[in-house]
Amino acid sequence: MEKMRCDIIQDLIPSYVDGVCSDATRECVEEHMKSCEECRRMTALCREKGIADEQIDQRGLDGLKKIKRLIQCKGYACCGLVIFNLGYMGISILGNGEWSRLSFSAHLVMLITCMCLVLLSGMGFKGKRTPGWPELTVGAGSVLTELYIVLLTVYLVKEIQRGADYVWGRELYRTGPFLTWQIGLGNLALLVCFLFHLSRMIRKDKNGNWLLCLDVACCYVLSKCHSILGNMLEPEKFLNAFIRETAIVAAIGLLGVGASVLIGMMSRRKNSLHSGGGVL
Repeated sequence: MEKMRCDIIQDLIPSYVDGVCSDATRECVEEHMKSCEECRRMTALCREKGIADEQIDQRGLDGLKKIKRLIQCKGYACCGLVIFNLGYMGISILGNGEWSRLSFSAHLVMLITCMCLVLLSGMGFKGKRTPGWPELTVGAGSVLTELYIVLLTVYLVKEIQRGADYVWGRELYRTGPFLTWQIGLGNLALLVCFLFHLSRMIRKDKNGNWLLCLDVACCYVLSKCHSILGNMLEPEKFLNAFIRETAIVAAIGLLGVGASVLIGMMSRRKNSLHSGGGVL
């Protein structure tokens, strides 16, 4: 009879240790343990196991927090490199620096590198909210800035080809510096757009990584305009080279935007599946 009583008490010990049993059960267990060494020992073991499990869970949470911090630091580092690149690009154009002397292949390599950095940074900022009208409006501003510079460049070349002496009310030799300043300021404006989108991702939990790719692509299209314009020796051949090279840069940019959208969709789908699994 005493053995059976011990079996019953031992079945109640886990709920007693967790504090989820009734007062009557607690009093019964405590009364039994006054005269039973084996049940007291089992109660102590259950308490120790509970403390150990809590410590293991805490260590796991601490490890996950460290991983999350590392991923975010990686995202900050990637975005920092892109910001430096875009800022240097705009300042170099305004100061007639070395940027315009880079070869077309060098521009492509730097563009692809920036796109990869932006895609990597997106893994550190998994926003849960879709971009709203402020983010989309600034994104549209990036595209309009790019189109404005492209149209100015094409118009200038057309005027040069037809032998115009004045363009935009300026003598022909003064139109180059004017357009250069337009391109440089456009690049810096696009950098501001990039910083705005980045801040919205971090502070407002927005999933707009594809907007960062769009800003980078627009910056490099503007840079390509300046590079081709600086190396323009034969206006007759300029337009074909301009269309071909800017189209390649824009295509790479669109691939980056598409890849970012796809990664975001896959991440949200994975999160929704995990959430559904938790509910089930």
